[in-house]
Amino acid sequence: MKNSTLTLSPEISLVYVLRESGCHGRLTGGKIERVGEQGLKVFDGYDSLIEYISGEALRSWCVIDLNGVPIEEWNSVLPEDIEDVLSYALNQYDRSVGAGA
Repeated sequence: MKNSTLTLSPEISLVYVLRESGCHGRLTGGKIERVGEQGLKVFDGYDSLIEYISGEALRSWCVIDLNGVPIEEWNSVLPEDIEDVLSYALNQYDRSVGAGA
């Protein structure tokens, strides 16, 4: 993997599913850092670790661009979470298209 850190923005966002609750969400600010092949550390805009969506707290995650397309090598999605992750990615794309109209 070339980059081990990505800065999040409205153009590059993290879509995730939490391990314990199954809750899912999207983060568009701060940064993420790869830990091993599948792990992530998630930081807020002040560079503080967001523990509840870092490391073992994440069940599945995917980094997407403004069009909802996954960023190569920046995902770890379990089969049971594909629908939730794709739904968030498509919602991101729909909002970006609507904003330009």
